[in-house]
Amino acid sequence: MRLAVVEDLGLDGEERLAGLVSGAGYPEALDPIVAALVGVTGPVLDVGAGLGAASVHLGRTAGVAVIGVEPEDGTSALARRAFPGLPMVSGEVGAIPVRASSCGGVTLLGTLSLVADLDGALAELARVLTAGGRLAITDLCLDTGEAQRSSGPNVFRSVPALVEGLARHGLVVDESTTSTGGEEAGWDATTARVDAEIEARFGRTATARAWREDRARLRRLIEGGELERSTLLATAHGA
Repeated sequence: MRLAVVEDLGLDGEERLAGLVSGAGYPEALDPIVAALVGVTGPVLDVGAGLGAASVHLGRTAGVAVIGVEPEDGTSALARRAFPGLPMVSGEVGAIPVRASSCGGVTLLGTLSLVADLDGALAELARVLTAGGRLAITDLCLDTGEAQRSSGPNVFRSVPALVEGLARHGLVVDESTTSTGGEEAGWDATTARVDAEIEARFGRTATARAWREDRARLRRLIEGGELERSTLLATAHGA
């Protein structure tokens, strides 16, 4: 739906990126991740890349070679259509198809909260990163004192629980920031335009209804103070 609307509207360049992302506060919310990736040696994997817009933005702004990793073959094909220059491989956070110690960086943008097996995922991230490699996570995290809670398809964790889990696998958090959302961001107007067009064209379909309901569920949790957007930057030191 999203790519079809972006193509029909003729969006290109920065507007194409804005139309094809789903992360709140982009691109400003990605600035700390861009800064962490500048100067890394070796490829950077964006795990759970979706349609690839954030992957392209990170590569362009940080000046690094980004490879999108996506479990859904159909989504990977759409990403290749949207951004022909973006390499895409089939894989998921618990099974990344690259050799050990081969990546200078890994990013997970809204991906980790969709993973049930946290330790398995973190072990795999530690496996693929070089010593000194950078891991960047941005996601919705609990702000209620709980360590972990499931809601719909998500497993939300607190920042302390993530920091502890990362440390178990030799991934030491250097920086952690949080935001309650609501800030205006540079891509908001285009993203809102595309969202409105999706609703107008596809609003009665089952896919659009599920998308709308999931967004509403997450909005309620954020507005209720149960979730906040958090960014964690870590360095691989070995388990």
